[in-house]
Amino acid sequence: MPQLDPFFWDVRRGSPSPCHYEERWQDWYATVMRRWGIRRILHGEKVQFVLDVGTGDGQMAEWLQKRFGYVVMGIDATDFHATGKMWMFKRLDIETLDRKELPARPDLATAITVLPFTADWKEAVRRMCNSATLVLVVDDLQSPAPPWQQGLSYKRPLTFEDVLAEFKLNGLYLKKHLGVNWLDRRLFFKSPKWLYPLVAVLTVLVDQVVIRVLRPGRCRYQAVLFSRIIRRKK
Repeated sequence: MPQLDPFFWDVRRGSPSPCHYEERWQDWYATVMRRWGIRRILHGEKVQFVLDVGTGDGQMAEWLQKRFGYVVMGIDATDFHATGKMWMFKRLDIETLDRKELPARPDLATAITVLPFTADWKEAVRRMCNSATLVLVVDDLQSPAPPWQQGLSYKRPLTFEDVLAEFKLNGLYLKKHLGVNWLDRRLFFKSPKWLYPLVAVLTVLVDQVVIRVLRPGRCRYQAVLFSRIIRRKK
């Protein structure tokens, strides 16, 4: 996890789910939508070894291994007991990553809800580009960044255009771009807790319909796959 606001992460370390929301139905919704977006964008990609950057407690890395059969190595600047998982883990800040520290060159590096929290996101991008031939970013990359994001001391608002330009600068180009969700947690904030199970299911269903007709940049969370090979237009 990031070092931008150490106090924030020290406090989260003591919570039951330090890398997630503090409410199980909001967690369920976020997990379902992110996994759905990842399955869509990685469909057909030939990948064996994955470097999961900012892996946190390792739940997503473990899912990648089970769902796709990947060999997964997670790195994180903070150890949230990730070493107990069934995949490889190393405590390491992405901004200091040296490819020689990895057992092999990754086919894919993933940054799932990571870049806005890093101390130097541009350096994080550079290190990932130097390490892998494919990089997957799943994050809130709404363009323009909404005002509410700008008030979070522990999170740096990033837009799709910001991230696209930085990857191009480091030799990786856009391969796929998909929306992950649109509603996000809006309905949760307006509903009583006893309605959360219904709200969670309704939000998933609405999102899966709406994001199919919206441009990815209009969505809140987005899944973006970058590659060293420029895809030629037919």
